[in-house]
Amino acid sequence: MLINLKKKVKIKRLIEPDFVRNLLAKRVKKYYPGVKKIDDLQVEILRNFLGKFRNFTLRYRLVLNFGKYKKKKNILAKANTLHDNPKRWFIAAKILERNGFKKIPKVLDYLPRFNLVLYEEVKGLCPQDLLIQKKIKKIFKVIPEVALFLKKFHSLKIKKILPIKNKKEENKEHRHWLFLIKKCAPKFLKRFKKIYYPLIKFREKNKKIFPKPEDFSLIHGDLHFGNIILTDKKVKIIDFGDAQFYDPLDDLARFLAQSKSMLEYYQPPDYYFYERKIENLFLKNYFRKKIKNEEKIRITFFKVRNFLQMAGILSFIIWPKKDKFLAVKKSLNLAEKELNLLQITN
Repeated sequence: MLINLKKKVKIKRLIEPDFVRNLLAKRVKKYYPGVKKIDDLQVEILRNFLGKFRNFTLRYRLVLNFGKYKKKKNILAKANTLHDNPKRWFIAAKILERNGFKKIPKVLDYLPRFNLVLYEEVKGLCPQDLLIQKKIKKIFKVIPEVALFLKKFHSLKIKKILPIKNKKEENKEHRHWLFLIKKCAPKFLKRFKKIYYPLIKFREKNKKIFPKPEDFSLIHGDLHFGNIILTDKKVKIIDFGDAQFYDPLDDLARFLAQSKSMLEYYQPPDYYFYERKIENLFLKNYFRKKIKNEEKIRITFFKVRNFLQMAGILSFIIWPKKDKFLAVKKSLNLAEKELNLLQITN
């Protein structure tokens, strides 16, 4: 969903310490009762997509004065001038808080003027860090908790106050991925279409096994190793900017697709074994019973879809060209493998 911010809003001011200090001066007393004032504030740019300050993440390092003592707090700020992801983040977090979810960071505020969400930083390692450090076995301990979190999340019975990804929205996404491949990696366009069109036909032919929009669940929308934080032997799930109502099995497929991609990228010894282990652990803890054949089919369908999305996005953001082509090729290889499985089961 697009956001139309007023032209007068200068979003880049969010990196100016004096401006931010004034912006937070009164609000911080609501976030942390007892605070007298902000003694110090430093700004760090953590992510600035394409360097254009349209979609970025900042860290605000604060020293808060409580009178008799001082305390350091790190607040993360996510802003987006084009899409409503920060607003979704905030709404989803408040839904989870009201329903007793503990595995999320403390979300402090949403400022519509900047389409900005503020939340406490969660310090720890994500499974991607563990993968880089070759501590893969530690990831296994996290998987059951993530699966159970998702199951509880998907089971929430609430009004559809966030966007619903219907067929029209799906097709819009598909056209966007096609556009990205055509513009940024045209040598792969023919191969992309050879996977994409059979996938669409499969959906039409088997539409009875997919839930209707009125039966959709609230989903995370972007669950992967980077959005899971391990801290003090606890697990925190972050970044609900893509939260929406959709087929819940898309969350499962996205997590498994991203995990597979990560393992293939870092290629630890016996990564095929780890891949199977993660998938089995994840599905076993989510379903807690034998998985129905139609559920397996839907997960495979969404895996293909997620690998196609990866190919489109990577064609746009990866550079130099040789790295881009390698990334797109790997994503399409994975999509093709899953598509073959889908056609076999059909």
